[in-house]
Amino acid sequence: MPIKPVGSVSQATNAPGTAAPAPRVHAPVAPPPASDAELKAAIAAANRTVASHASGVEFNVDPQHGTTIVRVVDKNTGQLIRQMPSAEMIAIAKALDQFQGLLIRRAA
Repeated sequence: MPIKPVGSVSQATNAPGTAAPAPRVHAPVAPPPASDAELKAAIAAANRTVASHASGVEFNVDPQHGTTIVRVVDKNTGQLIRQMPSAEMIAIAKALDQFQGLLIRRAA
């Protein structure tokens, strides 16, 4: 049975009924984290942009955990319509952090 030489991988053909090899996909490289000053400037710019469109959306960062908080507020009354993540979820996250700290102290 004669064997045909293959010049390169790109010239190779697959046998009938077999799938072509998947192309290699490189994982995206994450950008370096922003500094506090850059983060505050970006939040201020986002708030200015949203305010210019007469929308009641506010962006904040929780100083303790660094969590981004988005609030939708009624501009006429100042009443909070929606917050993401909710105040309850932020409280749960803080309680879990405290609980984790207690477990680490007890284990050590």
